[in-house]
Amino acid sequence: MLFGGVGRSKYNNVDKAVQAVDARYQAAGFTSITVSQTNISIVGQGGGEVTFAFGRSPIGLSIGGRANHNTGPAFSGLAIRSAPAITTSVTSEYDPFLSFGLSIGAPINIGRAVLVEPMLDLTSWKTRNITFDNTNGVSATTGTDRSGTDPGFGIRAAWFPAHMLGFGYELHLIKMNNTAPGLATAPWQAFLEDAQSMFSVYVRLK
Repeated sequence: MLFGGVGRSKYNNVDKAVQAVDARYQAAGFTSITVSQTNISIVGQGGGEVTFAFGRSPIGLSIGGRANHNTGPAFSGLAIRSAPAITTSVTSEYDPFLSFGLSIGAPINIGRAVLVEPMLDLTSWKTRNITFDNTNGVSATTGTDRSGTDPGFGIRAAWFPAHMLGFGYELHLIKMNNTAPGLATAPWQAFLEDAQSMFSVYVRLK
């Protein structure tokens, strides 16, 4: 089976970085603080899967792979203090996010047209973080490459109005470790948790 899809990528834990920036500015006596975040992006995927059946059992075994592309989260902060006069800002973002996942699933056929498939995922990913810090006109920029391989899980629900062609929904939850930026002024978590929800088209070759 071949498939491709597009949907939403949401990073569930990036608000902690925003909270940390806001708390740091408040502790330093800044009176005007603005902090914002972006934790949702568009994700696309494409891949294939081989399924093995066990006689007439409705439950099979699948092995598949998929490639994904999306942008990562971002945040920005601006703080101003009058005594002494300090204006400081920081922005940090991850872009692009590229990943390749291997999955082992247990496809469950419900009748002839409905498929439900829980999956265990092993995802290899890479990204680049860019952090820009400016205080009273003195700036520092750091680019940090990050990559890793982390486990996760997924689930697929598909409807096949024809034997070869189907439509469905997928959810993959990926927890990526060791994603911290190079500058301490960008206090991201040590991991990012990416929930990818996609509508997909499926083509069965047999």
